[in-house]
Amino acid sequence: MSAYEQPPLDLDAVCQRWRNRRHSWRPRSEGGFDPTRYQLREMPNDLVHAAKAFVLAHHYSGSWPAVRFAYGLVDTAALPAGQLVGVLTLGIPTQVAVLTSVFGRLAPYEESLELNRLVLLDEVPANAETWAQARAFRLAAARGVRGIVAHSDPEPRTRLTARGPETIFPGHYGTIYQAKGMDYLGKTRPRRMTMLPDGSVLHDRAMSKATPPAETTTKH
Repeated sequence: MSAYEQPPLDLDAVCQRWRNRRHSWRPRSEGGFDPTRYQLREMPNDLVHAAKAFVLAHHYSGSWPAVRFAYGLVDTAALPAGQLVGVLTLGIPTQVAVLTSVFGRLAPYEESLELNRLVLLDEVPANAETWAQARAFRLAAARGVRGIVAHSDPEPRTRLTARGPETIFPGHYGTIYQAKGMDYLGKTRPRRMTMLPDGSVLHDRAMSKATPPAETTTKH
């Protein structure tokens, strides 16, 4: 079955998928996910560029965060063999308090990290997210990680096209995180985000690194 372009009324009955930063939907009722067909692998440093390219091409944010561990979901039956069909990353949030406020006894950036990207292609059957998360968390635990924070993003994204505004992301509420057994801890404080015309976010971290052009003076 192909991914739905529009969600059914019951959002709990569908899984969100991506391609070229546009969302689509897979119905949970279809089943179809065969874990023997897929593998989740930690991507070594020399292959992280492939994970980054995948996220930039398909994740709605169009950005690559500060990543410590990247995991690739590989379809072993696809051609070419071992095709990358999903990426999950664990990394460093914009502020250390994101981790210490939840895991006060864990060393931030070493024992606690943020789940900062999760994107699966539209061809991946429903119910693959929790399977991929479970394996990624298991691999992370072997590296000493003991706590993971994840944030949902309910705000829709649009981008400007020649035909007018196009919705590329309707928002999500972290259903798959709770399905995995993560605890819901409430809402974070509201903050303003800078959106670019292509629907990507200009993060505060990137803005802080931008410097205005130096002033020049001309002698007469």
